Amino acid sequence: MRCFLPARCYTGLPSELGSKRRLNDWLFSHYASLRPINSWVSKVAIDAFRGSGSVSLLLKTFFHELHSNDISQVSWWVGQGLLANQHQHLPKALLETLLLAPDVVGVAQADLSPSVFSTRHAQALDRWLAVAQATHDPIHQALLYCLIIRCAKAFVGFPTTLGTSNRPLAEALDGIRDWAAINPKRLQDQSVARLLLPTGTILMREAEKLNRSVIQGAPVTLYRQDAVTFLQSTPADVVYLDPPYAGTTAYESSNRVLNRLLGEDTQQGSSRFSQSTDSLRELFNASQHIPDWILSYGSKAIDLDSLVALVQQHAGHRKVVGFQKQYTHLSHVSQDTDHHELLIIAISEDTPWN
Repeated sequence: MRCFLPARCYTGLPSELGSKRRLNDWLFSHYASLRPINSWVSKVAIDAFRGSGSVSLLLKTFFHELHSNDISQVSWWVGQGLLANQHQHLPKALLETLLLAPDVVGVAQADLSPSVFSTRHAQALDRWLAVAQATHDPIHQALLYCLIIRCAKAFVGFPTTLGTSNRPLAEALDGIRDWAAINPKRLQDQSVARLLLPTGTILMREAEKLNRSVIQGAPVTLYRQDAVTFLQSTPADVVYLDPPYAGTTAYESSNRVLNRLLGEDTQQGSSRFSQSTDSLRELFNASQHIPDWILSYGSKAIDLDSLVALVQQHAGHRKVVGFQKQYTHLSHVSQDTDHHELLIIAISEDTPWN
């Protein structure tokens, strides 16, 4: 199996439910067996559900041009800071501004402490958000928001499930809950040691990781649209589809705290793609003008053979092949040991690539 990008390239991306950073090599090794890698450099790719950006980062590196879409505010800032951005890093002077920023009461302290963050962590987030909001350079501002997203996740016990489940730890850090009353399972990993670190230490550590993910590649155009609308109007040679999996945790709920931090008050309802596999038909119908399809999906609501059959109903002249891999997202907390990641590739045999 080929390694497409060094692991360090992904370190600046936010940890997120459904991230493909650990699956990218498996996914695209299968695609490379059908479309040689040396043919990708002249082709245009689409990532219809950008999420944390790991697939878009790979596509940016290997394709001629990338169109990357996601409806999420969090994903928009990741796209601006780490995908559309080709070479700008967070400068040392800007990091020093964050470290010296004066106290200000903002949304983290007013609305999210101690329900999510301890007082000390909320104070740091409010100071840094004020700096980001006052930053005029659009790339630096996007990088600051990416950094704040990473720090917010580092300020809770389980970064991929940012929410009120962190309240017991936040209250213990604030001295209003006895550590002895904390569920022992919450103390088994290294999260408590991380939460006790100075906020400036975490800031600098996360900034270093963020800067590693700024890499040069193909031009990237970002979108924030409904996926079907986006697909219908965007030409490309290959599309990667990674919609929310039916029967699994809705992405909207996992991003609620971050959206609040970033100033988006309107709460999105659950995606229709989380509700049923029937919504996949919309994506296939909207992608008819794109020769090659790559689909990632989970086995919670459908098995591999059924998913291959569903794709074949819409694929027309395309050759459809399917693969599966036993894989557990959030293996440190998940009880689901029978999950399989499903991969469907539909290749247009009428469109040879040179």
